[in-house]
Amino acid sequence: MLKTKSGHLCLYMYMKLLEENDQLIRCIVEYQSKGRATDCVQYQHILHRNLIYLATIADATPPSSQKTVD
Repeated sequence: MLKTKSGHLCLYMYMKLLEENDQLIRCIVEYQSKGRATDCVQYQHILHRNLIYLATIADATPPSSQKTVD
């Protein structure tokens, strides 16, 4: 895992992606509730890309190094 002086760079990146996904979902829900489903397609594509990236990382992580969050 890449490390910086202040901690784990990868963990920071994953947390930022999760925060971005949260905002994307909120935007998608807002657009859909306003009947503007076609306007949220770009956000759905970004969300999909982020989820695929995170899933790929999770699948590539050996089980012994996966940690649970308390």
